[in-house]
Amino acid sequence: MHFIGLEIVQQHIHCTLLTHPNADKWQKLVENSENGIQQLLQWATQQAQCNSTALHSVIEAHLGLHKLVATRLFKAGCRVSVVHPVFIESFAQRLHLKIDQWNQEDVLTRYGITPFSEISARANVHDYYAIKQLHARKKLLEIDIQREHERLNSLRKTQVTGLALLSTERTVKYLESEFALICEEIMKVLLRGYLLRVAKSRFPN
Repeated sequence: MHFIGLEIVQQHIHCTLLTHPNADKWQKLVENSENGIQQLLQWATQQAQCNSTALHSVIEAHLGLHKLVATRLFKAGCRVSVVHPVFIESFAQRLHLKIDQWNQEDVLTRYGITPFSEISARANVHDYYAIKQLHARKKLLEIDIQREHERLNSLRKTQVTGLALLSTERTVKYLESEFALICEEIMKVLLRGYLLRVAKSRFPN
């Protein structure tokens, strides 16, 4: 099986092809259109010297842009995996890969070529420690927010104005924004764990 990571944007499809983990990678840019998808298939089958049934395309689900490409590749005989963004983000973090507009398709290809059992095992360990650290930080922020709110109420009662009041108000806003970010990240990790359990139940091997 040969793996293609596809980053799909409005006008173009960025492609990275790997025939096996240690092979050199081939890259190509095609238009995000019916003609571009045909060019992609021709290019991939020629480079890998195979037919379309030996190609496994890995695509990130993003704003519905993946639907046309995934459908056309599937109808052409390719194996197609549409992956939730939280999986890709977590996978990149564990491998210390920085996702940007130049290498997202590389990360997708590596995700596809990595056995699911390995992805699942790494994710479980990574998420266990992540949740512990996030909950510890959340508790500390709750204490800090309560303390600063008490300080702010005290300043308002004494009708203090000026820098002391403004500084305390800014501190409260900052702590509350950090608290919201921590809660959002906790939800992401929990969602990732749920999606992994669903995937594992459907594809145990």
